[in-house]
Amino acid sequence: MSFYLPPKRHLIRTSPDDPMLFYYWPFPLAPLIRDRVTHIFKIMGKDSFDQLLDIGYGCGLLFPELAKRTKTHIQGIDIHNKLDEVYKFLDTEGLRSKITLTQGSATQMPYPDNSYDGVLGISVLEHIPDVDTAVSEIKRVLKPGGRAYLGFPVENILIKLLFVAILLPHYHKHHPSSHTKILDCLKKHNLIIDKMETYPLGLPLKYAWYIGIQCHKPD
Repeated sequence: MSFYLPPKRHLIRTSPDDPMLFYYWPFPLAPLIRDRVTHIFKIMGKDSFDQLLDIGYGCGLLFPELAKRTKTHIQGIDIHNKLDEVYKFLDTEGLRSKITLTQGSATQMPYPDNSYDGVLGISVLEHIPDVDTAVSEIKRVLKPGGRAYLGFPVENILIKLLFVAILLPHYHKHHPSSHTKILDCLKKHNLIIDKMETYPLGLPLKYAWYIGIQCHKPD
C-alpha cells in the first residue's frame, strides 16, 4: 500500500522538528519515514469520516490522502504559525474549501466536546511532555464511537541508534513521552484499543521501532 506524496517544491518545513524533508531523502531513510505513515493507513483500512481532526499536521503533506477518506471536513491543529504557507499548498491541491487550520496545542484544543468521528495523530504524542492531557483532549473531542488513529515510536536501543544516524542524539529532548507512557494514558482515559500493530510488521514490541493504534471512545 502506498500514499500520495506531493511534490516537495509545494511544501514548506514549518519548524526544525518537521520531518518533511525526510520523506524525500534517499534510501534507506525515506522508505522508513514513509512506511510509518503507510502502516497507519493500513490500520485505517477503508474507514472514512464525516469530520476528521488531524493533530500535528505539520506541512500538510498528508492532507491530500486524508481528503480521500473524509466526506465533509478536515480540521488541522498544530503549534506552528505557518498557516498561510500550508493554505497555499492546499490551494495547489484544490483542497482549500475542505480543510480548516488552527494554531493551537493538543493539550488545549479549541473545539467543542464530541466534535469528530475521526482523530489522527501520527508521530505527535511522543513530542508532548503533558501527554496525559493530550490524550484526555482526544477523548473529549471524539464523538461517542469515534475512532482515533495514533502512531508513535517504540523507545528502545534500535530507535535511539536511528536518531543518532539522523544527527539527533538527544532522544528524550525530542521525545519526552515514551510509548509505555502513551499506552498507559490511553488506558487511563478509557480509549479502547481495537488494533495495535508494530512496525516492522509482526516484530515483538521490544524490537519494533513504531506502533500503530486504532482506538475508540465508548458510546
